[in-house]
Amino acid sequence: MKRLLRREGFCSRSIGSFMGYIATPFDTTRLRQIDQRIEGKAHFSEEDKHVLKYLVRKFGCKERKGARDILLRDPTTRRDVMNVRKQKAFVDYTWKRAP
Repeated sequence: MKRLLRREGFCSRSIGSFMGYIATPFDTTRLRQIDQRIEGKAHFSEEDKHVLKYLVRKFGCKERKGARDILLRDPTTRRDVMNVRKQKAFVDYTWKRAP
């Protein structure tokens, strides 16, 4: 990654800040903040800003979405709740062959 940025003509200080941007997972809010920080850098040309934004989206990782279910979010009850749901999933299900 650093070699790619050096080939594009970025200095080591810019590369360090870029690596900080992609080091932690981002959501849409954090991605918008990263875009604003890149736009705020006066020493970059417009083309360099577009390249950095593209590379953040390409090489950065998105934050994993959590479970919507309150019981599944809790680490103490998660395993038991999933086991009960697996056991009860097809209790009343019957399959009949078509005539």
